[in-house]
Amino acid sequence: MTAATVLITELQRDQRFKATCPSCMEDFALSDAVLFALGAEPPAPALAALNAMRVRIKERKAALRASRERMTKGARRTAQAVNLGPVLRRAVLCFGGTALLRWAEGHNRSRSAPRRGASAR
Repeated sequence: MTAATVLITELQRDQRFKATCPSCMEDFALSDAVLFALGAEPPAPALAALNAMRVRIKERKAALRASRERMTKGARRTAQAVNLGPVLRRAVLCFGGTALLRWAEGHNRSRSAPRRGASAR
């Protein structure tokens, strides 16, 4: 047995040895942990945890990629909708549709906020 394996065996055998988790800052017994030497092949529980972590990372990357695509499509759609208003306004004015424009402004105003001087219902 190498010095590392003797040390690992002793750390896992004795309940008094404790370590602090760097993530949650809680103490835990080293006998509950899966310890292995750096040069040795990791045990099956460590490999399973590592593979599960890799799967979670891949799923998170895919979710972020999909979210980025949705954001790009949504931003493009919003930009087109915002730019469409002034273009339609100019087109209506060019064709002499001031009455139509007044109707559209009144129609939009009635949806968002009451007109000035109008009583609240």
